[in-house]
Amino acid sequence: MARGKYDKNKNKKFDKNKKPYEKPAPKPLYLNNIEDNVIMDMGIPSQFSQAVIDEIKEIVATQSNPADLLNEANREDLTHLPLVTIDGEDARDFDDAVHAYADPEPTNKGGHVLWVAIADVSHYVRQGSAIDIEAANRSTSVYFPSKVVPMLPEELSNGLCSLKPNEHRACMAYEMKVNVHGDIIGRTLHQGVMKSTARLTYTQVLAAIEGKDDPATTAVSPALLTPLYEVFKNLKKARNKRNAVEFGYGEVSIRADEKSGSIEFHHIDGDEARSLIEEAMIGANISASKDQDEVGVYRTQEKPEARKAETLKDLKKLGVASAGQIKKGDGLSQKKFSLMLLEAERCEDPFLARSMILRMQKPAKYVANNVGHFCLALKGYTHFTSPIRRYPDLLAHRALKETFNFSAASEFIDKSKLGSQLSDCSFKERRAKKASQEVNRQYMSKHFNAVQGDTLGAVVIDVSEKRGVRVLIDECKYQASIKFGNLPVGDYVISDDKKTLTNERSGHKFTIGDKLNVAFDNVLMNTEDMPEFFLTDENQALPRAGQQPKP
Repeated sequence: MARGKYDKNKNKKFDKNKKPYEKPAPKPLYLNNIEDNVIMDMGIPSQFSQAVIDEIKEIVATQSNPADLLNEANREDLTHLPLVTIDGEDARDFDDAVHAYADPEPTNKGGHVLWVAIADVSHYVRQGSAIDIEAANRSTSVYFPSKVVPMLPEELSNGLCSLKPNEHRACMAYEMKVNVHGDIIGRTLHQGVMKSTARLTYTQVLAAIEGKDDPATTAVSPALLTPLYEVFKNLKKARNKRNAVEFGYGEVSIRADEKSGSIEFHHIDGDEARSLIEEAMIGANISASKDQDEVGVYRTQEKPEARKAETLKDLKKLGVASAGQIKKGDGLSQKKFSLMLLEAERCEDPFLARSMILRMQKPAKYVANNVGHFCLALKGYTHFTSPIRRYPDLLAHRALKETFNFSAASEFIDKSKLGSQLSDCSFKERRAKKASQEVNRQYMSKHFNAVQGDTLGAVVIDVSEKRGVRVLIDECKYQASIKFGNLPVGDYVISDDKKTLTNERSGHKFTIGDKLNVAFDNVLMNTEDMPEFFLTDENQALPRAGQQPKP
């Protein structure tokens, strides 16, 4: 049984003669240069050339009426479909829309027809144009708290290519037959013209799923949202059956105002509305993967490896028994990996064990030859659904247009160069992610500098006999650990369900979901170090009246 101890006389956090919680004088946040400095330091292109600007002006001048797309012989009229976009409240571009209905075919009893329409960016971004060369150079849009560095000029990303309600838009759309088991038993790719009927948010859709419609969702539910939800549940069955890895959400979205210096933190929780769209997009990406040639645009992830013997030993000690049957260097099958994750949920430190297991994964990347996607447990996968912000998706559209004879030979991708192009896309995807993480770290650090010494609300999200208590800070959604040295003195034991950590001497109990008040001091702002948290009041988490601590 693990024990956590410390010498209370050495713990200055509980020195009653000291006042460590007095807030220091306010310090300016200096937000203005955080994002610009990271953009410059990482070499992210942020200005469009005059050649790109000139091309955009010409496109706007000659194609300003998207309804004219209906006159193109090789483009279908899909405006009768009541497609809707579903995104977050702060979404900046809309490149996908969905629609579903019960399949009338008796051979697909209980199944549905799912439509996923994607902005046809390749219609405007012609291969070899200045815009195309710049998009390839950027490879991806990079999102920051107060701005976005777009892959495409705003006239396209937020204009002609954005699937705004009641506007004609060029699209590439998959019509998929999904059976009651969640299998895609038929698919048809359409090059068409669509018109979104509504712009909905995840919050609205989740509320509608729970029976709380508002005027916007009432107009499309149950005719649309009900069958969409049924398709989602079936696709989820198929995902679970193939043991795809579930990552969950738990991300923190930061919004900042450079002028006022204000920072807002929002925790992105997983919910069925987000999952609904995620599963629909995965379905479209699976379909697009199957319709490509042997050499094409693929999003792949190789099998994870047990790279360190020490990691396997530590996992076994934590209670992940199957880790003891794996040797260093072994490739992990889907079955073994899923078993370890399942055992991690029941071990003595689920948070630590799950983190260690997930770090065994290899990064997903773009390649020209399909080798499957491990986490999604798929033999073939691509990125087709976000051509506004990802260049590989634009390449996938071109590859599909070639396959289905939707485009002229001049638009065919050069497959001899595809491998190097996709390798560059993978590199720039990693660069974008690193840039966003660094900006978020600096914003979080600046925020902590401003609230140093304050009493902060927090909620317990994990407990461990080895690591103490893990909390989520209410205001900034930051996950932090309260180590045993900053908890009341005594021996700690964890409950059988791994949800409560109890101090056997004092009777303090820390249960997942409990609310606490915490504080920190001595933060080093310009380093990777983040603050060490402690309880502001040692009497927190004591037993309620009538409960007696163990002597």
